[in-house]
Amino acid sequence: WSSDQLASSAAGTRLYLSPEQRDALTNPDARYGLPSDVFGAASLILECCGGTGQAHEQLIRHFEAGPSSPVEERLMAKVPIALRPLLYSMASPVEAYRPTAAQALQHAVFGDSGIDVSMEALSKGFCVVRMEA
Repeated sequence: WSSDQLASSAAGTRLYLSPEQRDALTNPDARYGLPSDVFGAASLILECCGGTGQAHEQLIRHFEAGPSSPVEERLMAKVPIALRPLLYSMASPVEAYRPTAAQALQHAVFGDSGIDVSMEALSKGFCVVRMEA
């Protein structure tokens, strides 16, 4: 993405806003781009894993802070182990450390995780988590 593709206004649901979008709420000079969407996707995936309300907020803040930050094990148990490294990178507070959307979708976890991230599902604004017996 280039500087002419950067946005400067911010509105949205707080838990889906990247750090740079939250900064744009109070700093008129702040800019953000496509990596903010990757952060929002990480938040959506965490919600699909079963984190709603306060649990969702705790999970997104944990993944934003990194693996060494404290979090309740009962919450982490809802997030597939194979998905965690990808979510840490997608929720990185540093834009440059986040993968692009294309890179994230190439991750092997989407092939066998039970998370449907098809374009059809995304165009309808949801993802589907298949539970295996």
